[in-house]
Amino acid sequence: MHLHGSILVAIAFCTANVLAGTVKVQRRGTNFAVKNVVVFGDSFSDNGNGSYRITNGTWPADPAYYDGRFSNGPVWVEDVASELDVGLHDFAIGGSSSDNNLTQGYTGPNSTIAVPSALDQLSTYLGGVKANASLSDTLFIVYTGANDAFFDVNATGAQSVKAIITIIEKLREKGANHFLVASYPDISLLPYQHYIDAATSSQLRKWSNEYHTQIKSLAGSQVTYVDMYSLFSDLFAHPQRYGFDPSKITESCLTGAYGEAPRSLCTDPDKYIFWDEYHPTQKTHQLIADAAQKALRSALY
Repeated sequence: MHLHGSILVAIAFCTANVLAGTVKVQRRGTNFAVKNVVVFGDSFSDNGNGSYRITNGTWPADPAYYDGRFSNGPVWVEDVASELDVGLHDFAIGGSSSDNNLTQGYTGPNSTIAVPSALDQLSTYLGGVKANASLSDTLFIVYTGANDAFFDVNATGAQSVKAIITIIEKLREKGANHFLVASYPDISLLPYQHYIDAATSSQLRKWSNEYHTQIKSLAGSQVTYVDMYSLFSDLFAHPQRYGFDPSKITESCLTGAYGEAPRSLCTDPDKYIFWDEYHPTQKTHQLIADAAQKALRSALY
Protein backbone atom coordinates (compact mmCIF):
# COMPACT_ATOMS: atom_id res chain seq x y z
CA MET A 1 0.00 0.00 0.00
CA HIS A 2 1.59 3.06 -1.13
CA LEU A 3 0.25 2.56 2.07
CA HIS A 4 0.34 -2.28 3.45
CA GLY A 5 2.32 -19.73 25.66
CA SER A 6 0.05 -16.90 24.55
CA ILE A 7 0.60 -13.91 22.31
CA LEU A 8 -0.09 -10.62 24.00
CA VAL A 9 -1.76 -8.25 21.61
CA ALA A 10 -3.31 -5.07 22.97
CA ILE A 11 -4.87 -2.26 21.01
CA ALA A 12 -5.20 1.15 21.66
CA PHE A 13 -7.18 3.58 23.73
CA CYS A 14 -8.37 4.06 27.24
CA THR A 15 -10.06 6.38 29.60
CA ALA A 16 -7.33 7.27 31.99
CA ASN A 17 -5.92 9.44 34.68
CA VAL A 18 -2.93 11.35 33.37
CA LEU A 19 -0.23 11.90 35.94
CA ALA A 20 3.14 13.33 34.95
CA GLY A 21 2.75 12.10 31.39
CA THR A 22 1.81 8.58 32.41
CA VAL A 23 -1.57 7.05 31.65
CA LYS A 24 -2.94 4.79 34.37
CA VAL A 25 -5.53 2.32 33.18
CA GLN A 26 -7.44 -0.36 34.99
CA ARG A 27 -7.30 -3.80 33.37
CA ARG A 28 -9.29 -6.56 35.02
CA GLY A 29 -8.45 -5.25 38.46
CA THR A 30 -4.75 -4.67 37.78
CA ASN A 31 -3.18 -1.24 37.21
CA PHE A 32 -0.66 -0.84 34.44
CA ALA A 33 0.97 2.23 32.94
CA VAL A 34 1.54 3.08 29.28
CA LYS A 35 4.21 5.71 28.80
CA ASN A 36 5.00 5.34 25.10
CA VAL A 37 3.49 4.17 21.83
CA VAL A 38 5.77 2.52 19.26
CA VAL A 39 4.49 1.78 15.75
CA PHE A 40 5.65 -0.65 13.06
CA GLY A 41 3.77 -0.65 9.78
CA ASP A 42 2.97 0.91 6.42
CA SER A 43 1.36 4.05 5.00
CA PHE A 44 -1.83 3.61 7.04
CA SER A 45 0.35 4.47 10.06
CA ASP A 46 3.17 6.55 8.53
CA ASN A 47 3.21 9.94 10.30
CA GLY A 48 5.59 11.58 7.82
CA ASN A 49 8.70 10.08 9.40
CA GLY A 50 8.77 7.18 6.95
CA SER A 51 8.40 7.42 3.20
CA TYR A 52 8.66 11.21 3.11
CA ARG A 53 11.94 11.10 5.01
CA ILE A 54 13.40 8.22 2.99
CA THR A 55 12.59 9.98 -0.30
CA ASN A 56 14.02 13.30 0.91
CA GLY A 57 10.63 14.94 0.96
CA THR A 58 9.56 13.84 -2.51
CA TRP A 59 6.91 11.18 -1.75
CA PRO A 60 4.04 11.61 -1.24
CA ALA A 61 4.50 14.39 -3.77
CA ASP A 62 1.16 16.12 -4.13
CA PRO A 63 0.97 19.34 -2.07
CA ALA A 64 -2.47 18.35 -0.80
CA TYR A 65 -0.92 15.65 1.42
CA TYR A 66 -0.42 16.74 5.01
CA ASP A 67 3.21 17.03 6.15
CA GLY A 68 4.40 13.84 4.46
CA ARG A 69 1.44 11.72 5.56
CA PHE A 70 -0.66 9.70 3.12
CA SER A 71 -3.76 11.64 4.12
CA ASN A 72 -5.02 15.18 4.61
CA GLY A 73 -4.24 15.22 8.32
CA PRO A 74 -2.83 13.17 11.21
CA VAL A 75 -3.14 9.39 10.93
CA TRP A 76 -4.90 7.18 13.45
CA VAL A 77 -1.83 6.13 15.45
CA GLU A 78 -1.19 9.80 16.17
CA ASP A 79 -4.72 10.05 17.51
CA VAL A 80 -4.05 6.97 19.66
CA ALA A 81 -0.97 8.50 21.25
CA SER A 82 -2.72 11.85 21.65
CA GLU A 83 -5.66 10.29 23.48
CA LEU A 84 -3.27 8.41 25.74
CA ASP A 85 -1.26 11.62 26.20
CA VAL A 86 2.03 9.79 25.70
CA GLY A 87 4.96 9.97 23.32
CA LEU A 88 4.75 8.44 19.84
CA HIS A 89 7.71 6.72 18.19
CA ASP A 90 6.53 5.89 14.68
CA PHE A 91 8.71 3.60 12.55
CA ALA A 92 6.00 2.94 9.93
CA ILE A 93 6.99 3.51 6.31
CA GLY A 94 4.66 3.95 3.37
CA GLY A 95 5.13 1.11 0.90
CA SER A 96 6.63 -1.31 3.42
CA SER A 97 5.74 -4.98 3.54
CA SER A 98 5.55 -7.20 6.59
CA ASP A 99 8.71 -9.11 5.66
CA ASN A 100 11.01 -8.32 2.73
CA ASN A 101 11.95 -12.00 2.55
CA LEU A 102 8.29 -12.60 1.73
CA THR A 103 7.59 -9.54 -0.43
CA GLN A 104 9.89 -6.57 -1.00
CA GLY A 105 8.21 -3.26 -0.24
CA TYR A 106 8.75 -0.10 -2.27
CA THR A 107 7.90 3.58 -2.13
CA GLY A 108 8.24 6.56 -4.45
CA PRO A 109 6.14 7.79 -7.39
CA ASN A 110 6.85 4.64 -9.39
CA SER A 111 7.37 2.27 -6.45
CA THR A 112 11.06 1.88 -7.24
CA ILE A 113 12.64 2.78 -3.89
CA ALA A 114 13.08 -0.29 -1.68
CA VAL A 115 12.07 0.28 1.94
CA PRO A 116 12.54 -1.58 5.23
CA SER A 117 9.82 -4.05 6.16
CA ALA A 118 7.99 -4.10 9.49
CA LEU A 119 10.48 -6.73 10.67
CA ASP A 120 13.32 -4.40 9.64
CA GLN A 121 11.64 -1.54 11.49
CA LEU A 122 11.62 -3.73 14.58
CA SER A 123 15.36 -4.37 14.19
CA THR A 124 15.99 -0.62 13.93
CA TYR A 125 13.97 -0.04 17.09
CA LEU A 126 15.64 -2.80 19.08
CA GLY A 127 19.05 -1.58 17.96
CA GLY A 128 18.37 1.69 19.76
CA VAL A 129 17.03 0.16 22.97
CA LYS A 130 19.41 0.15 25.91
CA ALA A 131 20.36 -3.26 27.22
CA ASN A 132 18.49 -2.96 30.52
CA ALA A 133 15.60 -0.85 29.26
CA SER A 134 12.11 -1.96 30.25
CA LEU A 135 9.54 -2.32 27.47
CA SER A 136 6.71 -3.22 29.83
CA ASP A 137 5.27 0.30 29.82
CA THR A 138 5.17 0.65 26.01
CA LEU A 139 2.21 -0.03 23.73
CA PHE A 140 3.42 -1.58 20.46
CA ILE A 141 1.21 -1.10 17.42
CA VAL A 142 1.99 -3.68 14.73
CA TYR A 143 -0.12 -3.00 11.66
CA THR A 144 1.33 -4.37 8.44
CA GLY A 145 0.63 -6.71 5.54
CA ALA A 146 -1.47 -5.02 2.86
CA ASN A 147 1.55 -4.24 0.70
CA ASP A 148 2.38 -7.94 0.68
CA ALA A 149 -0.75 -8.37 -1.42
CA PHE A 150 -0.32 -5.21 -3.49
CA PHE A 151 3.21 -6.12 -4.55
CA ASP A 152 2.59 -9.87 -4.87
CA VAL A 153 -0.93 -11.06 -5.65
CA ASN A 154 0.10 -14.57 -4.58
CA ALA A 155 0.91 -13.48 -1.02
CA THR A 156 -1.41 -14.88 1.63
CA GLY A 157 -2.95 -13.28 4.67
CA ALA A 158 -1.54 -16.09 6.80
CA GLN A 159 2.01 -15.23 5.73
CA SER A 160 1.50 -11.59 6.68
CA VAL A 161 0.11 -12.48 10.10
CA LYS A 162 3.01 -14.86 10.68
CA ALA A 163 5.39 -11.90 10.36
CA ILE A 164 3.33 -9.99 12.92
CA ILE A 165 3.51 -12.93 15.31
CA THR A 166 7.30 -12.98 14.88
CA ILE A 167 7.50 -9.28 15.75
CA ILE A 168 5.37 -9.78 18.84
CA GLU A 169 7.41 -12.76 20.00
CA LYS A 170 10.69 -10.87 19.60
CA LEU A 171 9.32 -7.98 21.63
CA ARG A 172 7.97 -10.32 24.31
CA GLU A 173 11.48 -11.73 24.69
CA LYS A 174 12.55 -8.19 25.59
CA GLY A 175 9.82 -7.83 28.21
CA ALA A 176 7.08 -6.11 26.21
CA ASN A 177 3.54 -6.67 27.47
CA HIS A 178 1.18 -4.52 25.43
CA PHE A 179 0.54 -4.76 21.69
CA LEU A 180 -1.94 -3.48 19.15
CA VAL A 181 -3.15 -5.27 16.03
CA ALA A 182 -6.05 -4.64 13.68
CA SER A 183 -7.53 -5.99 10.49
CA TYR A 184 -7.49 -4.07 7.22
CA PRO A 185 -10.59 -3.13 5.28
CA ASP A 186 -11.30 -5.30 2.26
CA ILE A 187 -8.49 -3.89 0.13
CA SER A 188 -10.27 -4.93 -3.06
CA LEU A 189 -12.84 -2.21 -2.27
CA LEU A 190 -10.43 0.72 -2.02
CA PRO A 191 -10.77 3.34 -4.81
CA TYR A 192 -7.81 1.50 -6.35
CA GLN A 193 -10.45 -1.01 -7.51
CA HIS A 194 -11.22 1.23 -10.50
CA TYR A 195 -7.76 0.58 -11.96
CA ILE A 196 -7.40 -3.21 -11.62
CA ASP A 197 -8.86 -6.23 -13.37
CA ALA A 198 -11.28 -8.78 -11.93
CA ALA A 199 -8.58 -11.38 -11.27
CA THR A 200 -6.49 -8.96 -9.20
CA SER A 201 -9.57 -7.81 -7.33
CA SER A 202 -10.40 -11.41 -6.48
CA GLN A 203 -6.91 -12.06 -5.12
CA LEU A 204 -6.98 -8.91 -3.00
CA ARG A 205 -10.35 -9.92 -1.58
CA LYS A 206 -9.01 -13.39 -0.79
CA TRP A 207 -6.00 -11.91 1.00
CA SER A 208 -8.22 -9.53 2.98
CA ASN A 209 -10.56 -12.27 4.15
CA GLU A 210 -7.72 -14.57 5.20
CA TYR A 211 -5.85 -11.78 6.99
CA HIS A 212 -9.04 -10.77 8.80
CA THR A 213 -9.62 -14.33 10.00
CA GLN A 214 -6.00 -14.89 11.02
CA ILE A 215 -5.37 -11.59 12.80
CA LYS A 216 -8.50 -11.68 14.94
CA SER A 217 -7.58 -15.19 16.08
CA LEU A 218 -4.70 -13.63 18.01
CA ALA A 219 -7.13 -12.18 20.54
CA GLY A 220 -6.90 -13.71 24.00
CA SER A 221 -6.72 -13.00 27.70
CA GLN A 222 -4.33 -10.09 27.23
CA VAL A 223 -5.30 -9.37 23.65
CA THR A 224 -7.41 -6.54 22.33
CA TYR A 225 -8.25 -6.42 18.64
CA VAL A 226 -9.71 -3.64 16.49
CA ASP A 227 -11.94 -4.91 13.71
CA MET A 228 -11.17 -2.40 10.98
CA TYR A 229 -12.57 -4.79 8.39
CA SER A 230 -16.05 -4.56 9.89
CA LEU A 231 -15.72 -0.83 10.54
CA PHE A 232 -15.14 -0.13 6.86
CA SER A 233 -17.92 -2.52 5.89
CA ASP A 234 -20.25 -0.39 8.01
CA LEU A 235 -18.90 2.82 6.48
CA PHE A 236 -19.68 1.41 3.03
CA ALA A 237 -23.14 0.20 4.05
CA HIS A 238 -24.20 3.28 6.05
CA PRO A 239 -22.10 6.24 4.88
CA GLN A 240 -24.68 8.86 5.83
CA ARG A 241 -24.58 7.68 9.43
CA TYR A 242 -21.02 8.99 9.53
CA GLY A 243 -21.60 12.09 7.43
CA PHE A 244 -20.13 10.69 4.22
CA ASP A 245 -21.62 11.20 0.76
CA PRO A 246 -23.16 7.85 -0.31
CA SER A 247 -22.33 8.60 -3.95
CA LYS A 248 -18.61 8.85 -3.09
CA ILE A 249 -17.93 5.73 -1.03
CA THR A 250 -15.69 4.14 -3.68
CA GLU A 251 -14.19 7.45 -4.79
CA SER A 252 -11.27 9.43 -3.38
CA CYS A 253 -11.03 13.12 -2.59
CA LEU A 254 -7.64 13.35 -4.28
CA THR A 255 -7.37 11.64 -7.67
CA GLY A 256 -4.29 11.25 -9.84
CA ALA A 257 -1.62 11.29 -7.14
CA TYR A 258 -0.33 7.98 -8.50
CA GLY A 259 -0.56 9.03 -12.13
CA GLU A 260 -3.43 6.69 -12.96
CA ALA A 261 -5.82 9.54 -13.81
CA PRO A 262 -5.85 13.32 -14.27
CA ARG A 263 -5.28 15.15 -11.00
CA SER A 264 -8.34 16.47 -9.18
CA LEU A 265 -9.08 17.48 -5.60
CA CYS A 266 -12.46 17.63 -3.89
CA THR A 267 -13.65 20.65 -1.95
CA ASP A 268 -14.93 18.79 1.14
CA PRO A 269 -12.73 15.85 2.23
CA ASP A 270 -15.03 15.10 5.17
CA LYS A 271 -17.62 13.76 2.71
CA TYR A 272 -15.16 11.09 1.57
CA ILE A 273 -14.07 7.88 3.26
CA PHE A 274 -10.86 7.85 1.21
CA TRP A 275 -8.30 10.56 0.66
CA ASP A 276 -6.56 8.92 -2.30
CA GLU A 277 -6.76 5.58 -4.10
CA TYR A 278 -5.43 3.66 -1.10
CA HIS A 279 -5.71 5.74 2.06
CA PRO A 280 -8.36 7.11 4.43
CA THR A 281 -9.15 10.77 4.97
CA GLN A 282 -8.30 12.39 8.28
CA LYS A 283 -11.94 12.02 9.28
CA THR A 284 -11.82 8.28 8.64
CA HIS A 285 -8.55 8.00 10.56
CA GLN A 286 -10.32 9.57 13.54
CA LEU A 287 -13.14 7.01 13.23
CA ILE A 288 -10.52 4.26 13.28
CA ALA A 289 -9.03 5.79 16.42
CA ASP A 290 -12.48 5.99 18.00
CA ALA A 291 -13.01 2.28 17.27
CA ALA A 292 -9.66 1.54 18.86
CA GLN A 293 -10.60 3.51 21.96
CA LYS A 294 -13.85 1.59 22.29
CA ALA A 295 -12.08 -1.74 21.83
CA LEU A 296 -9.56 -0.98 24.53
CA ARG A 297 -12.23 0.14 26.96
CA SER A 298 -14.05 -3.14 26.41
CA ALA A 299 -10.88 -5.05 27.20
CA LEU A 300 -9.96 -3.04 30.26
CA TYR A 301 -13.22 -3.20 32.19
